Amino acid sequence: MIECKNFNIELGQFELRDISFRVPHTKYYCLMGKTGCGKTTILESICGLRVIRGGKFFIDNVDITNLKPS
Repeated sequence: MIECKNFNIELGQFELRDISFRVPHTKYYCLMGKTGCGKTTILESICGLRVIRGGKFFIDNVDITNLKPS
């Protein structure tokens, strides 16, 4: 399971606030939206490629928020 709890990030004037979702085992989801709405930013943040201002990321109930991308 992948879980995002109250994720916040700020990149210049662009900001995402209080983003929460859960993708259970055996399910898949897709991020859809217009160009510039934050889809790639969310994925890069989960992978540890972006520094977030708040919130937590979990994979199988393990907190991965501060792990290095490697």
